[in-house]
Parts: sequence; structure tokens; C-alpha cells
Amino acid sequence: MSPSVATWCHQKLQRPGTFNIANNIIYTISLGEVTTVFYAVFKMRILEAQNAVLTNVEVYKFLSDQAKQYQSQKRRGPGNLEMLRGEVLKYFETFPGPLSQKPLPYDVASIPVLLQKLRPYNITKGECIMVVNLRPTTSAALNAVLEDMEGRFSEQQQEEIINIVVEVLGEFPPSGEGDGDAMETTENGR
Repeated sequence: MSPSVATWCHQKLQRPGTFNIANNIIYTISLGEVTTVFYAVFKMRILEAQNAVLTNVEVYKFLSDQAKQYQSQKRRGPGNLEMLRGEVLKYFETFPGPLSQKPLPYDVASIPVLLQKLRPYNITKGECIMVVNLRPTTSAALNAVLEDMEGRFSEQQQEEIINIVVEVLGEFPPSGEGDGDAMETTENGR
């Protein structure tokens, strides 16, 4: 850091906040420390890692809203952001993904409802996120999401969990017509 920038930062230490400095460097002043947050467009420093875990529907909603906001402002984000957003949205909307249904049978507001209804089953946070992301509607799919499912839950409880998922998140659409042929080819070894 040049002496003039260091002097300027030292003078600003009494006023917490974010300050824009030359050469695309942004400094955040907090508790008397200068922390480099963003440098020269791409070099970033993570201030709080793993602050929150997002479900696929939350990421999908954020990216969709961001795209709509950019369109309404008639502007484009950086090229790599546009490409990445497009690829992630395309991935989420590809069948058999749970977000491929149009219109979506659930939204971000459904997540707390689901968590409340699943609370009596003592499902972990990670398992709840997987339930929201994968939307299991069969016992086999639920077994892939819940650790030691047969040991933890009776068959009746498993059915109750599946019914809660279907009630809150909606039923997963039936598979497309072409999927059956692909499975037969694999089973016949061809």
C-alpha cells in the first residue's frame, strides 16, 4: 500500500464503513482494522466462510431475480457472471431435477413449513437440505437422503416423511417417455 493510501486509511479508522480507493481496491474499516475485501475485479477475500447453507430453490430464486433485475435495468453483468448464471439455471431446469417443473410447486416460503413438519423425526440440518434439494417421493429416494433410514425410522414413519414431502413440496412429475428405453438398454447390456 502506498504511503498516501495508508495515511488516508489511518485517518478514516475512526469512521467504520466501506471506502472506495484508487486502483479498484475497496477497504472495509471495522474495529480499527483495514481489511482488503475486493482487489482488481477478481481477487477476493472471504470474510465469513460457511455463514449459511442455501438450498437449490434459494439459489435458483436468487439467480432468477438477479437476471430479471438486470433485464429491467437494461444492463448486463460481467460476461463470466452471465455465463455462470445461465449454466446454473439451465442445470436446475433440466429434467429430472426437482426445479424442472413449471410452475414450481413450492418456493422459499415452503422450507420453514417443511422443517416444522419434519421436526418430530429428528432429521439433521444436512438431511433437511437434501430433502428440499432432491424432493424424495419414494422410499428408495428417501433412503439415499437419510442416513441409516431403516435403523432410525419404521416403515410407517418413512411413509409419513414421504407424505409430508409430497404435501409441502409437491409430487415429483412422472419420468419422460424416453427414459424407459434407456433403462432397458442398460439392463440388456447393449
